[in-house]
Parts: sequence; C-alpha cells; structure tokens
Amino acid sequence: MNKRIYHYTTLNSLKCILENKTIRLTALNKMDDLLEGMNPDFANVAENYYVSSWSESSEENIPLWHMYTDRMKGVRIEADFDFLEIEEDEQSRVINVTNPAAVIFKVRSSNNDFLTPVIYQDHVSSSITGGRGYINTNFYDVGRVKPISWEFQKEIRFRLYGCSKKHLKRGDTLFEKFMNLYINKDVYTQVNEIDFIDLTFDIERLKNANFVLGPAASEKDFLDLSNYISKIIPNYQGTVERSKLKIRFKEKT
Repeated sequence: MNKRIYHYTTLNSLKCILENKTIRLTALNKMDDLLEGMNPDFANVAENYYVSSWSESSEENIPLWHMYTDRMKGVRIEADFDFLEIEEDEQSRVINVTNPAAVIFKVRSSNNDFLTPVIYQDHVSSSITGGRGYINTNFYDVGRVKPISWEFQKEIRFRLYGCSKKHLKRGDTLFEKFMNLYINKDVYTQVNEIDFIDLTFDIERLKNANFVLGPAASEKDFLDLSNYISKIIPNYQGTVERSKLKIRFKEKT
C-alpha cells in the first residue's frame, strides 16, 4: 500500500473537513456507480456500507478533477494513509461517529482493513458456497468491487458498515443484531435511512498534508487557501501548490 493517499473535493467541502474535524463516509447507494453493493446472494446491501473514496495515484487525475472539484476549481488533498483512525467500544461499535442514531462497525474481513484498495473486475463473485450456504471470502469484498470501467480512479477507500439503531432487534450483541438485519433484510425494503456518517479525527494528523488547487483555480483562491491552511492546521509543515496541469478550461453553459 502507498504511504500517501489523495482525495479530490471542493473548497467548501475541504473547509467542512477541517473546521468540523470530520471525514464523511457516504452510503454506497448514494455513490456514482449504480452497481455499488450488489451481491448475487443477498439483497442489495449498498445502504449499509459507508465509504470515503481516495486515490492511490500520485499523478494528477484529469477525470477526478472534472468529476469532484466544482469545475476544476477545487483541491486535491494528499495525506498519510493512516491519518484517519477508528475508535471502538467493548461491543466493537465505532464510537468516533458524530451521528448518535447510527450503529457502525469495522468491516470484519480476513485482513480486517479499514482502508482497502478497490478491486476492478467485470463480474460480481458469489459470497456463498456449498449446499449449506457457507459464506466464503468473497463476502468481505462487498463494498470494494467495482466494474473495470472505473479503474481510472485507482481508488482506495475507508470502509465501514452499519445501520440506524432503531432497526436492530434480534441478537445478543449489537453486532449480532446488525448481522441479522443485514442477512435477513427484505430485498424490496430499504430500511436504513442514514445516508452518511461523519468520522472525527485529530486535525494535527494533517500537519504534513499537501494541498493542490485545481487547474481552473485563481491566484486569489491560491492565496486564500494558503493563508487558511496555515491558520487552521496546528504546526502545519506541508505545502499548498497550484496544479501543474496546463488545461484550457471552458465553462459549459
């Protein structure tokens, strides 16, 4: 895994991240790829997975500038891969989540990763094998498999799963209650109304982050961002730069 990861966003979203000291993880059913969270063995579980999408590529990505940064006037964040951490209680519930209505867990997988590279393939593999319905390792790939057509993103994502606590019923522990809901949910009923969760983090873990302004950003944007970053991140040691891409950007009407 690369030691640095990259996130393309708008200037307004960047200010929300830094001022609130939170990273937003969005439900898969709200993502661009309409196939997110599909699985041949369960109902569509996209509503139960939350992700924050980053890229592993250190090269500036023109499609990502176009898609996520407000007409290429936004910013690319470069940060250490481990700047964002999760805190868990005795029931393995993630507790540094700001939404009190949500019950969130780390995805339990073979390597137990919170940050995981996206797999690009042209099919969705079955998660169940054998006549008795044993779950295999493909189950852990839900929420991190995308069609090959998205491979240009070189995505790596923070991934959690959970639901609204009001829907938890059967089970001895919170996690058992969540898994009972997850596995036995009605395919026609979307029960989880929580579209995103905000995860708190220590802003000083961004003190060596770098910020690159988009190709269409102005000199004023650069000066404003430079001053803002130096003031809001304690002991800031990173850099704020303009994009190195030379693009004739035209506003579309």
